[in-house]
Amino acid sequence: MAENTSKTKTEKIVSYLLILVIGILFCLRIAADVVSIIIGIALIVTGAFNITLLAAKKLPIIMPSGIYGGLLVALGIIFIVYKIIGIVMGWIPYVVIVIGTLLFADAFLGKFTRNENVALFVVKLLLGAAAIALGLCLLFIEGFGSWAQVVFGILLIAYAVFCLVTLLVKKQANN
Repeated sequence: MAENTSKTKTEKIVSYLLILVIGILFCLRIAADVVSIIIGIALIVTGAFNITLLAAKKLPIIMPSGIYGGLLVALGIIFIVYKIIGIVMGWIPYVVIVIGTLLFADAFLGKFTRNENVALFVVKLLLGAAAIALGLCLLFIEGFGSWAQVVFGILLIAYAVFCLVTLLVKKQANN
């Protein structure tokens, strides 16, 4: 059981670091084609990692996490071949609003149903509210969209840092 827990934490840390790197790339405003290829490679590696873990555990690959891994590989190939980052950038306001809403809702659910501490509640609440505000700005303020790549990068960085800190705090609390 401890081995599964440590693998799960390792998987999470790798995923959060990958999100952090992608966020930084967005903030650097690297050419869209390059970002598309980097995201494609990251998706392929992540998907292959999921599939490999199932094989290493001698589990059937046709399980939800194996199918998820396969979908990530396919999406990675699409990003590389079709360089769809421009299309995805149009989704950012909606993605940011949905993520913000989920963070906002999870703040209240965590506080009142899982008894999470006040600091975690406040961080989730602030991140959620900021994401919703950014998404609305991207939708309704003319010219704000030219900063969509940087805004999305900042959101990814904030999310990755938040998840890493939360994971490490929970790990220390369990020790």
